[in-house]
Amino acid sequence: MAPQDIGIPPTVNYAYDPVPNVPPYLCTSPMIFPIRHTKNNDAIRLNTVSLYPHEAGLPYRSSFGVPHGARAWEANFHASVKLLELLAADKSAADVEVDHGITIAKLAKKELRPGIENRIILATSYMFPSANKRKIELIAAAMVYYFIFDGKTLQSSSNCSSSKNANLDLQTR
Repeated sequence: MAPQDIGIPPTVNYAYDPVPNVPPYLCTSPMIFPIRHTKNNDAIRLNTVSLYPHEAGLPYRSSFGVPHGARAWEANFHASVKLLELLAADKSAADVEVDHGITIAKLAKKELRPGIENRIILATSYMFPSANKRKIELIAAAMVYYFIFDGKTLQSSSNCSSSKNANLDLQTR
């Protein structure tokens, strides 16, 4: 999905079913929470959309009744794509290797391929459903960095490993 194609939230194209044959001892009946935990608050009421996976024929193995997604998914999409475009175009990002010769710029370009909404975008929207537009933009930027740097060690191809640059004094004085 390209940024110009945005109109409605992305559809779920794939659902992984971790337990395809549900054993009888797994009960997925809804949990009953005390009333103080089930009251709506403004963040949930204003910023989320309710999802109904069972009605859509998707596997949903949880005791939580209704999962939610962020209503501000479009802001999430734009913030993620913008940051990835900036990283892909940044000349300095082309010099910094994050994994076996792959640079930050190459990883950013790779993430911009079709289907981005089913990777970074939907993950952020589902993990932080009650975030408003500004919060989801900030979280989207953090998630882009998380996806790009997940488990990777920075290795610069330029000579910046001198002891002066490599050793940071983090002690407070």
